[in-house]
Amino acid sequence: NLWHGGRGRSGGRGAPRSEFPTRVSLALDAGETMCEDGTDRAVVCVHFAGGCCTEGARCQFLHRAPLGEDERRLGGGVDCFGRERHARERPDMRGTGCLLKPNKSLYVNYAGTFPGQGAPPAIVRVEELTRRDFGEFGPIAGIHVVPSKTLVFVRYYWRCSAEFAKEAMHARVLQGAPAGALPLAVRWAFEDPNP
Repeated sequence: NLWHGGRGRSGGRGAPRSEFPTRVSLALDAGETMCEDGTDRAVVCVHFAGGCCTEGARCQFLHRAPLGEDERRLGGGVDCFGRERHARERPDMRGTGCLLKPNKSLYVNYAGTFPGQGAPPAIVRVEELTRRDFGEFGPIAGIHVVPSKTLVFVRYYWRCSAEFAKEAMHARVLQGAPAGALPLAVRWAFEDPNP
């Protein structure tokens, strides 16, 4: 229903995922911009995180992965991209995160990442690919693979690393996945009370 924030069935849970055409590579894409690093207004470019900033060195935002200092400097009211965070968790666990519950954990659905391989891939292989791709965006505190549900939970040390990784990896394919692999679905996870 349009009036109550609902959507039609075409964008629902069972809808096929489509891959974003761009992807950030910090080794190749990070660099100096017009933004003065360390100032109160310095935030990371959300288009850079998605691998599609067309401004390059003329961009008014940072082109690098966020650091722990950025999280402390920006405070809890905004994410690393300068967007206001929600007062409550959204039911679909998307968006900028919850103001009242700082979250450092991501839910990653990798269903369809290993098509046509018969038996599911080894947990070690899934963890290795996840650590390599998600580890680029900040220090990882832990990875938990649930092969029976094709899920991976990635927990970072810094909230801003999780925010960046969520934008950078949603609807992207894991590097090293076989041809024809479906893109990942990345959302916020509920924090584990016993990490």
